[in-house]
Amino acid sequence: MSIELLRSRTYQLMPWKNGGGETCEIAAYPENSDLSSFGWRISMARVASDGPFSVFPGIERTLTIIDGNGLWLTINNQERQLLQQHSEPLSFSAEAQTSSELVNGAVTDLNIMTRLGAFVHQVSRFDCNRSVQLEFKAAINAIFCLKGEIEILFGAETVFLESKDCALITGNEMKFCIIKGKSEPRQGHLQQAQFAHIQLDPVTES
Repeated sequence: MSIELLRSRTYQLMPWKNGGGETCEIAAYPENSDLSSFGWRISMARVASDGPFSVFPGIERTLTIIDGNGLWLTINNQERQLLQQHSEPLSFSAEAQTSSELVNGAVTDLNIMTRLGAFVHQVSRFDCNRSVQLEFKAAINAIFCLKGEIEILFGAETVFLESKDCALITGNEMKFCIIKGKSEPRQGHLQQAQFAHIQLDPVTES
């Protein structure tokens, strides 16, 4: 098993495909791939104004709100959906015509993308006010700290993630880990730690 710790201070800043903003690339496969050639990609973006999303043909994506009051998403002119910090991650086709409208200010989101026919993904959000046992069922697992700080126990090994740090786990030797959260003070009260579990699997021919 390999554990790669990705710290938020090292993330690569890149312009949006449509030029409307910037995104921090956290991890991508293959290494050094660009927006036209990645198999999977984990990134984080600051959305500061209303407008259209970049279109990525042949890509599935999942959005999770990290901070901010949320945004309304309109996908292919269907009824708009509200995505906020407490919302479950939202999956949709990245080739769909998508636009957003902010709710009282900017938001930061976590964006997972996989190329159809190459990889599939699943994203789950967890509140961590107590110990959480997390099972590893995918070929590649990533744990992203959304809020606060978390402690991850891999058997005898322990790693710590601060807000917006990520741990990338490959290999199938470890079947599960234990995650403990540390709350942080926010506007006069303690905000409990939260994390996202990202599962990535290659598509195999049947």
